Amino acid sequence: MLQSMGPKRKTITKPMCSSPAQTSAKAIRKKYREKRMTPEKVNIVRRALYSVFKKEMTLRTAAKEYGFSYGFLQRRYTGEVEKKQS
Repeated sequence: MLQSMGPKRKTITKPMCSSPAQTSAKAIRKKYREKRMTPEKVNIVRRALYSVFKKEMTLRTAAKEYGFSYGFLQRRYTGEVEKKQS
């Protein structure tokens, strides 16, 4: 009877040489990789800003209600956030 050995492990190989610039670029890429907003979060931000635009609640109240920081919503409300062009 054959026994399963379990899942294969991936071997991690490091490059032979990496410059300080490559190391720095890798760290920056890793830092900002998780910073993208999911479509669900985009919709929640839109709802929060729409309620502020319609004068249903203030920015501070919307931030608490929808779980965002005041500065996050304030930057988007005033248009200070640059949009990336693909």
